[in-house]
Amino acid sequence: MAREEKKAARKRFDEIIGVAKRHHLAKLLTKNEDDEDFEVSDLRYAMEELGPAFIKLGQLLATRPDMVGNEIADDLKLLRDNTPVTPFDEIRDVIEGELAQPLEDVYCEFNEEPLGSASIGQVYRARLKENGMEVAVKVQKPGIYDVIVPDVKI
Repeated sequence: MAREEKKAARKRFDEIIGVAKRHHLAKLLTKNEDDEDFEVSDLRYAMEELGPAFIKLGQLLATRPDMVGNEIADDLKLLRDNTPVTPFDEIRDVIEGELAQPLEDVYCEFNEEPLGSASIGQVYRARLKENGMEVAVKVQKPGIYDVIVPDVKI
């Protein structure tokens, strides 16, 4: 790992620790039900604050109540639906970059409102210009690779 990468990883690690402290996540390890500093939603808030890699981890943990308990798993399920929507102008740039042509050359209709927005992508309804077939277009959010890879490396 290059010096700059190590420096960036250390900075991100410190940021993760800071978010964990701010949301009292150490309380998860003690499981003290009487502790007023920790709310079940604190884990979800921390994951939302830390970004896509942690939101994805939270979504995975939501499927494992055997690991995190029912109450936390139920709260983490909110990470499936409550992800920020990337503006369509940015999404259009991603699509046209991948297609190497304007959107209108491929689709006769393209709904600019996403059907869904997830931690790393959004889904849109469109109609192909070639044959009129209605399709779902799943688009990776711009710059997502640069956001997720450093977190995975930590």
